[in-house]
Amino acid sequence: MSAVIGLEEALDRRKRRRTIAAVELGLSITVVSLLVITVLSPILTPRQEALAASLAVLAGVLTSLSYYHSEVLPPMPSRYRLMAEVLPEAVDSAGLTDLEKRLLAYLAERGALRPAELAEEWGVTPFAITSALLRLERAGYVRIRGLTWE
Repeated sequence: MSAVIGLEEALDRRKRRRTIAAVELGLSITVVSLLVITVLSPILTPRQEALAASLAVLAGVLTSLSYYHSEVLPPMPSRYRLMAEVLPEAVDSAGLTDLEKRLLAYLAERGALRPAELAEEWGVTPFAITSALLRLERAGYVRIRGLTWE
């Protein structure tokens, strides 16, 4: 039995998990820094404590933002199979990249793909395949029917 979910939904779930991890990391750094400040408070002046606390919060926030923005979405696991149909609008494929044109031809012929396997075969990353497919869907060339877990 395979579960079918939309590609956007799968990517949204990953993005949510990444957001939660970034916030947890930032909060952890802030809490640890504030604990160190608390331990050192007998030897710090009130002004130094306030400055150190501000820096602790800033370090937590910047770490969280850095983690969130630097992480690239991981590729879809190889057991996922993406089902899509090529729409008639795809005949006018001017302005598409070579990868997008190649992907359109592949989908027109087969109707389904495994991003990880196709990426390995074509010498690109699975993320490049998934990104190109999403661009094609947004442009109206392809309709994604679902994502199955096999």
